[in-house]
Amino acid sequence: MVPRASDVSDDRQPGVTHRREGGRANRDRPEAGRQLIGWVTPLSRSEGSETVYRAEEAPELFPADGGTRPNLVRRNAARARSAFFIVPLNLARVVLAWIWTICLGTPLVAFIYARYWYGLLRAELGRPDILDRALEANAYLAGWIAQHLWTSFLFMLINVPLRVRELVPVDWSQTHVICSNHTSLLDILALVRVVPPPFRFVAKRELTHWPIVGWALRPAGQVIIDRSDREQAIQSIAEAAARSIRGQVIFFVEGTRSRTGQLQPFKKGAFHFAVRNQLPVLPVAIRGSYSALAKLPWWRLRSGVEIEIRFCAPIQLTAISSAAGIDTQVEILRSDTRVAIAGALEASD
Repeated sequence: MVPRASDVSDDRQPGVTHRREGGRANRDRPEAGRQLIGWVTPLSRSEGSETVYRAEEAPELFPADGGTRPNLVRRNAARARSAFFIVPLNLARVVLAWIWTICLGTPLVAFIYARYWYGLLRAELGRPDILDRALEANAYLAGWIAQHLWTSFLFMLINVPLRVRELVPVDWSQTHVICSNHTSLLDILALVRVVPPPFRFVAKRELTHWPIVGWALRPAGQVIIDRSDREQAIQSIAEAAARSIRGQVIFFVEGTRSRTGQLQPFKKGAFHFAVRNQLPVLPVAIRGSYSALAKLPWWRLRSGVEIEIRFCAPIQLTAISSAAGIDTQVEILRSDTRVAIAGALEASD
């Protein structure tokens, strides 16, 4: 068993422990305050877990004479130089990403809005099926462009590789309720990159104010909900279910991005949607995105960190007793989905 940081003591100074907090290593001395001793090389690291250290793995960090060795100074200077270049580099990437989004998205938004308004007009004249067909066509077009042109360039720009694994083959011709964890903005881009269109995200209303990307959500058939109004959110999901639109429906079942990288409690909306429409749930575990780009600070993107998307085995509603009430089925489905996602996140292979 690997000792925790709090269990590793300095033999030369009884009672002294070494712990890294907020990216820096500190020596906690009883009754003596704290002394900054530099950066510690981690013994092991796992996403969302505490970094564990061992003093003997980096003896240069714990000199017997209590002084600071030159390599510590060089290491800290190298980190400072790295941070100095990373911030402007990532800002340049953001600028290039927005330029590409504007160039690609402006004509797309104009086209899909024209078709969306035509569908609304025909729906008012008694042909709601034409609106459904317009939304499905827009969802496919927007999804295809986003998948093959938009996100392909963005992932190349930020130099973040993607790897996809299907634990069992997925029949993409069937509609699924995709339930995914959510720790980073990159989760959205990753699913757009790999899920065959057409697909519909369940998105919070605040996103519709984003230029280009947000403007395209509603005419592209995405499901917009107001998280501050539970009744309105339920109604929006019910209206989406009533539409005859093919394709996958994607929920981030935690409701928002995790600030710690740990799996948060699941909301019930996705599972009510699945039960009421008798659709299988497809659990998805996204690994590595929190290491690549956490929610805070957003500008500290780490290029080269691989993101892995694991599609678990679909959960069929036939496996759940139909004699159980809707609430019971929802709870069973939520529990089974959480077990599948948690297991995929913790798998070592």
